[in-house]
Amino acid sequence: MNNVPIMEDAGILFCQDFIRSHNVINILEIGTAVAYWSIAMACLDPNIRITTIEFSHARYLEAMSNVKSFGLENQIDCVWMDAKDYRTDKKFDLIFLDGPKAQQLHYFNLFINNLSAHGTILVDNINFHGHVANRLQLVLRKNLRHMVEKIAYFQNVVENNPDYITHKYDVGDGILLIWRKYPESIDCDMITKGDSR
Repeated sequence: MNNVPIMEDAGILFCQDFIRSHNVINILEIGTAVAYWSIAMACLDPNIRITTIEFSHARYLEAMSNVKSFGLENQIDCVWMDAKDYRTDKKFDLIFLDGPKAQQLHYFNLFINNLSAHGTILVDNINFHGHVANRLQLVLRKNLRHMVEKIAYFQNVVENNPDYITHKYDVGDGILLIWRKYPESIDCDMITKGDSR
């Protein structure tokens, strides 16, 4: 869509099915782009409320225009700012991490306290075009290799943390779902602190 990365159709359908089957109402999205995902989810149910954060002002303006064209202003709240500066006391049934791929761990740590006890974190592009699984065999540009390594590191850390349950789905470019293992005790917060990788 105008060179703006958006979730593949299979991923959209997966998310819609998940939201329907889990009665998801309150959603936080990190990385609005042009609001393609938010609009597709909001159209499922007029009770769904989405807060979506976008760093690029140009994309934010396009997203606002798209939301307005669908008449979804009451359901989708577009926020223009760097997600790492966003703070809220709200709790969300679903947090969709779709911002910069190298920052997944940072955003996870930043927003885990905003996840409801039985909520889900959803991460897209977890395969990153197959580079993550094949990263040891590929000769990549330095910046791309660094990003792929950080995606793999995030997966490894969260999948091996005893406080969380994860499940990877080979849908689109790969989707990772994360839940608290002990939702009755939500003091397990961040999976790691001060990561500088």
